[in-house]
Formats: sequence, structure tokens, C-alpha cells
Amino acid sequence: MNRTSPQPIPLTILTGFLGAGKTTLLNHILRGDHGLRIAVLVNDFGAINIDAELVENLGERTISLRNGCVCCSIRGDLLSSVLGLLQHDPLPEYLLLECSGVAEPMAVARTFFLPELRPFIQMESMVAVVDAEQVHSSDEQQDLIADQIAAADMVVLNKIDLASQNLLAGLREWIRMIVPNAKIFATSHAQVPLDLLLGVGRYQQLLDQPAAHDHASVFASWSFEVDRPFAFHALQRALSDLPDGVYRAKGVLWLNDQPKRRIVLQVVGRRVNLIPAEPWGDQAPRSRLALIGTPASVDPVQLQALFEAALVG
Repeated sequence: MNRTSPQPIPLTILTGFLGAGKTTLLNHILRGDHGLRIAVLVNDFGAINIDAELVENLGERTISLRNGCVCCSIRGDLLSSVLGLLQHDPLPEYLLLECSGVAEPMAVARTFFLPELRPFIQMESMVAVVDAEQVHSSDEQQDLIADQIAAADMVVLNKIDLASQNLLAGLREWIRMIVPNAKIFATSHAQVPLDLLLGVGRYQQLLDQPAAHDHASVFASWSFEVDRPFAFHALQRALSDLPDGVYRAKGVLWLNDQPKRRIVLQVVGRRVNLIPAEPWGDQAPRSRLALIGTPASVDPVQLQALFEAALVG
């Protein structure tokens, strides 16, 4: 395959049992006015129900939308479907895969570590959508749902408007029994901000405007810039000590053990990726990072101290 890209395309895998709200979430993304080329891989076009006025081009296996997104049907082999998607011009900026409701998530994820895909796709996160009202209604499916939660970097607890506070408290406890440090985002009607789900949209603005803090929404954000390198192991400890309510972090870092090369940081829920990128070249090394979480978890003083303690010297 003749394809060159400075960075692999980030991938989010969306799991969840039948009826949890995955399709509703995908519809929000496909209809969004976000200006991003997001490719969505689904098992069934019919379930997406895309409005005709949004469609720019309709093919046998692909629907191209006016907002730059593309929706592709998986027929048979997932590997060949993804390889076909990588022939698109222009390439997508982000890849989102909807698993079937009964799919075992880690088996799906292993496809993207095959030699044919590994250079081109970066597994960024796995997100499990859970129906707060119906999750315990089917005893025979509890093991599968628990497996989906166990594999997830973030859990979207959906349909909370249909569940009592006691039920929601019990669900949070049950999820944390499966994953003690689970990142849980509670919502209704599968309303999840794109920058939380895909890690896009807000970060560049934060990096361009250091120390931004968003008091007007249910999320708070914080950013940090420094012209000293991080100590690798100290940075790992800092990232593992992030408060539970921090959903995502992203940045370009200067590390002491690879001082001549940029390191891209991606944190999604429990997953932390540090990815070597291009050399600094003539540019003076400088670390810039930003994170998003609940207002209670984003304490600027605490976060400043946490990351400053991870710096060299």
C-alpha cells in the first residue's frame, strides 16, 4: 500500500450492548458541524439513518457527508475494510469503529495491531456505552457487558434520565468493582462532547491560550507550558496520580531520556500513550500539555504542583 503519513490515524473503538446508545452517539458525530474528517466504520448503514440532505455521495459501501465525515459499512473482513478506507483521498483525520453489541472488544482491537495496519493506525481509546436503565435486565449478558467495561478506557453511562439516583449510585459501584479506577461519564441521549470522545477540538485552543479554565460548562480545562524537560519515570507517576475526574490529556513533551525528539502525550481515561514524534530540529524544546475533566478534579494549584514535581532539576 502506497501511503505515507507523518502520524498514524488515531482510532477509538466504541463498544456497548444492544440498545445502549452507540448508534445515537454516532449520529451526533456524523451530523456534527465540527469540520473534521472522521471516518466511522459500522456494521449496518440502515441503523444510522442519515438525513438525505447531509449526504454528498452515496456508494455501495460508503456514504460521504457534506461535513467531511465518511461512513463505511464493514462487510466480512474488518482488516480489508480498514485497508480500503486508507485508500481514501484525503485520508480521514480520525477513525471511529462501532463494534456490534455482542462483539468481544479485545478481539476487535487485535486487528489494529496486525502488521498491515500498525504503521497507519494508532489505537487511542476504547469507550464502552452502558444503558443505565437496562444494564442489569438480562442476566445472561452480564459477563459480556462486564468484559466491555473491563476493556474500556472510558465508560459512558447513558440514559441516566431514566434511572433513579440509587440505581446510578449502585451502577457506579458495580463499574468500579470491575475497573477500580474507571473513568465514568454520565449523560442522557448519548450526548458526549466530541473533544472528550475523540480528544479533538479543544486542545489546540487550550495550548494556544495557557491556563484556560472553562467555568461555563460541566467541564473544566487546564494547560501547562514549561521549558524544562520532564523526567520520564516521574512523569509516569504524575500521570498515574491524575484525579479520577480527569477524562483526557494531550500534549507535546520534552523528556530527558529522548531530549532531541518530541514526545506526543495522549491520555484517555485509564490509557496513557507516549508516542515518539519528529525531532525538535532548530526549535527550542518546550513541553505543552492540556487536560479536560470535571470541575472538581481540575484544581490548577494541585495540577501545577503534580507536574512541576515531575520536571528535571
